[in-house]
Amino acid sequence: FTCPPNRDDLQHEVKELKKQLQQKNDELRQRDDLLNQVQQQIAKERKEKLERVAEITQQIAKEKEEKLELKQLREMDNRENLALLAQVSKEKDHLQQQVEELTAQNADLTKRAEDLPESWVVSCNEV
Repeated sequence: FTCPPNRDDLQHEVKELKKQLQQKNDELRQRDDLLNQVQQQIAKERKEKLERVAEITQQIAKEKEEKLELKQLREMDNRENLALLAQVSKEKDHLQQQVEELTAQNADLTKRAEDLPESWVVSCNEV
């Protein structure tokens, strides 16, 4: 027959167990705090990365829009240049036609002048 532990021993053991439990609770609280800090840091970094991705995405979209605008401007310039080129070509053809007409008139006048009798020709000194 063994004696049951006395009350003082039991109280001491309970006290010791409570102390160990408190230490474990403190350790768990510290781990929880550390885990929360890590989770907050991860969330902050994730948010920053997402914001950066959004900025980059916006920048890419803006650059694409600018490139499209430049392309449209180039196309518009090309159309304008083609229209101007066509107008210049048309004016050139018109001027060429006028030159040919004037050349023909000049040749005709020259021939007519050559066909005039000598007596009709006045020298510059006589005028």
